[in-house]
Amino acid sequence: MNLMKDDGTVTKDISEFLKENAGSGASLESIATWWVMCRQANTSPAVVQQALKQLMEAEVVDERKTPDGRMVYFLRKQDN
Repeated sequence: MNLMKDDGTVTKDISEFLKENAGSGASLESIATWWVMCRQANTSPAVVQQALKQLMEAEVVDERKTPDGRMVYFLRKQDN
């Protein structure tokens, strides 16, 4: 995978990760190092950040600011 492009794999992986861990959030850093980097060794944090932005624009993911200023990402709750 290109260091600066997401072919959809990163976005899909992040979405699956957040679904599997529903109710708990993950920071950009934790997603980049623990999840995506393990699966796509050549994926940069910038690609992870872009994928998170796409997921937020698609209303799949929400972000919240923690008291220490970090952003944490959560799977958006769907109305049933």
